[in-house]
Amino acid sequence: MTLTPDRSPAAVPQSPADSGPVPVGGALGVPVGGASQELRFDRGRWASAFRNVDSELTAVPLQATRGTIPAALNGTLYRNGPGRLERAGHWVHHPFDGDGMITALRFEGGGVGLTNRFVRTEGWQEEEDAGRYLYRGVFGTQKPGGPLANAFDVRLKNIANTHVVKLGDQLLALWEASSPHALDPETLETKGIALLDGVLKPGEAFSAHPRFDPGHHGAPRMVTFGVKSGPRSTIRLMEFATEALD
Repeated sequence: MTLTPDRSPAAVPQSPADSGPVPVGGALGVPVGGASQELRFDRGRWASAFRNVDSELTAVPLQATRGTIPAALNGTLYRNGPGRLERAGHWVHHPFDGDGMITALRFEGGGVGLTNRFVRTEGWQEEEDAGRYLYRGVFGTQKPGGPLANAFDVRLKNIANTHVVKLGDQLLALWEASSPHALDPETLETKGIALLDGVLKPGEAFSAHPRFDPGHHGAPRMVTFGVKSGPRSTIRLMEFATEALD
């Protein structure tokens, strides 16, 4: 099943990935002639993964362009990933440095609607106001200003772009190197940093890759960890109830 909104590709900003094909073989390549029928990747087929998402949508109906949506399929599928990869012509070095955007696909009665929102972290808001990047990225992205502007700037921006989980009545946008952000599960409005009832300290690392135990302790649990680096690095293991306790 393939879902698509009614959007025009011409409205999507171009990225450095949009230039012509490169000589790589693969299933998503196109033949370029000659006796060997060499395959090359068509960058245009991949470029949409390296563009800014400039629109925040609310409950936009999607159409199934292939297959059908089962009428019995009800619920919400959440996804998280980089949505902002460029500011003022300055591109991130790697997509993993892009600001997080949450997408919710809500299935009901054979239909599906899409809502998406940027995670409004403190750093994202600062850069929105400034219209340019103010922070370096952990995957090689340099802020404007050259070597002198970057050499001694060790600040990290919590980009909240790696994973999204539902924990109780909170939706959590996760990033490996800092605290989770809480969002409203319905509107995707960012509520702010979530310290999980005091379990976390401000800025404490919280893994973006938790696992869900279906209940061998008698009830479902979310199991995760946090790493504190330093002269004596530590790993902290954590377990959370995923349902309200009676």
